[in-house]
Amino acid sequence: MASRFLLPALVLSALAGPALAQERTQATYGDWALRCETRPQRQCELGTVLNNAEGRAQAQVIVGRLNNAGPLLLMAHVPLNVHLPTGVRVEAGGQSFTLAFQRCLPAGCFAMAELPDNALAQLRSEPPGARLLFQDAAHQPVTLSLSFNGFARAQAAMPSRR
Repeated sequence: MASRFLLPALVLSALAGPALAQERTQATYGDWALRCETRPQRQCELGTVLNNAEGRAQAQVIVGRLNNAGPLLLMAHVPLNVHLPTGVRVEAGGQSFTLAFQRCLPAGCFAMAELPDNALAQLRSEPPGARLLFQDAAHQPVTLSLSFNGFARAQAAMPSRR
């Protein structure tokens, strides 16, 4: 999986206002990347890119906050042409997280949900067989493999936010 991801900049600019990024850093841990931007204050997110069966980037999953005082969020960036009422689901380690769509932009559709501490602990265990699920506009299921390889190391490297 690629370590490049676009969701933080897109989500932050789309949902939290214009970005004033002056400095960006990125480190890769397995299939996850830790990316930080300096704005008025430093903000960091974890991200991974999910590929389809043909090996093309199909979606992104991000764990981060829209602002340093906000809750930890599980976010997904999926392509346009999705069935919005069903949302996006992440299944990992026997847990299922439903992410509600927030908006669609020319770059794709964005869904998110708060990530409770106990769920974060489950993801840090790097559960095998995780997947991202949504429906396309024709109500056909789309299932993408989601690797948590390196997630615990990336999350441990994330600077404290509070």
